Amino acid sequence: MKKQLMMLACTGLLTSALATGAVSAEYSDEERYAAAYALVAAADGEGLSEKMTETMVETQLQRNPALIPYRRVYTEFLEEVVGHDSLRAEIAELYLDYYSVEEMRTLTTFYNSPTGKKLLAVTPDLTGQLLQLVQLRIQDNLPRLQELIGVEAERLAMGQE
Repeated sequence: MKKQLMMLACTGLLTSALATGAVSAEYSDEERYAAAYALVAAADGEGLSEKMTETMVETQLQRNPALIPYRRVYTEFLEEVVGHDSLRAEIAELYLDYYSVEEMRTLTTFYNSPTGKKLLAVTPDLTGQLLQLVQLRIQDNLPRLQELIGVEAERLAMGQE
């Protein structure tokens, strides 16, 4: 009877510890990598990578129209260097560094949902628009930055810290 009570108490403590995250379930490397690669696939790694490449190319060509004749070369270069196929394993490794297996599974479920798919669909355009907004804001405020740098340069020249 004492053994049964002790076992029941231990089971209760272990269950409580697992539920609160005090003890995490152990997963094999195979399970961990499977979860990471499932997340890469669910996060539409390839489609997102292609859209991000397009956005990067368009943004760069807008900023530097002299590159327009070289669009194809620039696009192929980006696909080779930062495309989905070249980064897939490294992305999975990053996910393993930041997420538990449970979190990766939760994210995978989310990305497979309608809302997750919408997030993935709008992210490249949204990111491109945000980058343009930031660049315009910085450009509009360059005179102020130059003024601040000038004031700081004078202060430093006078030996003040």
